[in-house]
Amino acid sequence: MKKQLKIFHLLQLAHGALFKAADRKLKSELHISTTQLGVLFSLVKQDNAPITVIADQLNID
Repeated sequence: MKKQLKIFHLLQLAHGALFKAADRKLKSELHISTTQLGVLFSLVKQDNAPITVIADQLNID
């Protein structure tokens, strides 16, 4: 693998590991996922936001 491509691969692996660790911690302590926490943060900013707005804010397709 070329050196330039390898760094992006390593960044992707680190990103995945970070989110898995965050998910495990949130699920064990608050019994929610990182996605659910993101939705709650979005609703704190804009209560009654349409689901499409929340999905856009969280980059969910």
